[in-house]
Amino acid sequence: MPSFTADISRWIAQTKLDGVTVVRKLALDAYAGILQRSIVDTGRFRASHRLSLGSLDPTVEPPREGGPSMRDTLQFQDANPNELAAANSTLNGARWGDTVIISNSLPYAKKLEDGGSAQNGFAEDGIYGETFAEMLANLDRAIREALRDA
Repeated sequence: MPSFTADISRWIAQTKLDGVTVVRKLALDAYAGILQRSIVDTGRFRASHRLSLGSLDPTVEPPREGGPSMRDTLQFQDANPNELAAANSTLNGARWGDTVIISNSLPYAKKLEDGGSAQNGFAEDGIYGETFAEMLANLDRAIREALRDA
């Protein structure tokens, strides 16, 4: 099976797109998908996702004390422009070959990814896992279409 980097490189060559543009688009789509799939109670988990270049950003949102639950207002909703602004700003500095890291450093993030919440029954393969599987499927389809049309 070809590597993800080889797939992207082949797709870029076939479509004549700039590699950095493709990486930025893929990363922003992945980040938005992760936000959309994020389990929401107080909103802290969703707000603690970080997108960085080259090194892990270990920061997290502080606990929200006494605030109302956001469960009914954010769960399963698309990422909004405010949520994507910082990620987009980071990606503006990306160069071809940079490593894009999307992370969540909350102590319970792994448990949520592994299905440790009654709230994430919709994400059997995890929030990150399901997003990246969808992204790879979309990329594979785009590569096949680009090769077919070439």
